[in-house]
Amino acid sequence: PYTTLFRSGLASYKGYFYVGFDLGNGKSKIIKYASTGRKISETKIMKLGHCAEISYQNKTGLLYISNGGVTATHIYVVNYNLSKTVKEYNYGNLGNSALLAIDNVHNYMILHTVTRGGDKGNPTVAIINLANMSKVASFKIKNAGVPQGLESDGRNIYLYTNNKTTVMDYKGKIASIYGVTQRGESEGITIATVKGKGMMVVG
Repeated sequence: PYTTLFRSGLASYKGYFYVGFDLGNGKSKIIKYASTGRKISETKIMKLGHCAEISYQNKTGLLYISNGGVTATHIYVVNYNLSKTVKEYNYGNLGNSALLAIDNVHNYMILHTVTRGGDKGNPTVAIINLANMSKVASFKIKNAGVPQGLESDGRNIYLYTNNKTTVMDYKGKIASIYGVTQRGESEGITIATVKGKGMMVVG
């Protein structure tokens, strides 16, 4: 599969990749790349925490970003072209280790959090309807490793932990688990079209 190396979250849209870089002290920036790796543009430095995972909402053209790590869960909705956070959601009551994915088929946000135990705890996955921010469903899963990325194709959820992807349905039933043999720390996952083919892209 096509892979790219980066610091934090990863999203894709129409052949471009949006890569998050944690700059420390709660600040991050996002860089847009072509599928060849050529840098297109970047945001200003923004307050987005660890920028642990990024997902692109096709309907609005906005990026959804989770802060991740040990910080209480926050979701930032960002206009990339303006380097501006247009909305912020506080899910601190759900704990930390936040990851997210946008389901562009149903206009849902899939949210991964851990109430206790941090990266070693058992996560909760919540499915949220972006039309009214209501919770559609939620379920708990067993810890599969350090949470590094989350993606959805409208049917399955893909949880990326250290060099492993766990595929599950919207009720938490695991369909498959497969390895990703790349050196270094795993960071971010997205579904993209590369050279005319649909691929799972990881960092």
